[in-house]
Amino acid sequence: MANYAKGEWYLELRPADNVRRVRCDSEVIADVFGTNAEDEANAHLIAASRELYEACKLMDTFIESWLDVLLSNMTSEELHQYHDVVKQAIAKVEGK
Repeated sequence: MANYAKGEWYLELRPADNVRRVRCDSEVIADVFGTNAEDEANAHLIAASRELYEACKLMDTFIESWLDVLLSNMTSEELHQYHDVVKQAIAKVEGK
């Protein structure tokens, strides 16, 4: 997945419209409508999604490169469980 906006994603509050707008530079990424706590949390999650995706990709690379060392300190089942969570998150972002 290389086609997402690469700049910093940030939240712009538009109280007059009851909108939380996620932007990247001048590009609108998403509008989240509503005024309750869940709407705000959703907007923050969308604004953080690029960084979360990149963190998951880094963690995936780390797990792959340190697999033997990690297995010596935890059970194979535990490691695979953690790695599966990271891979599932990456797959969801990539639309797989």
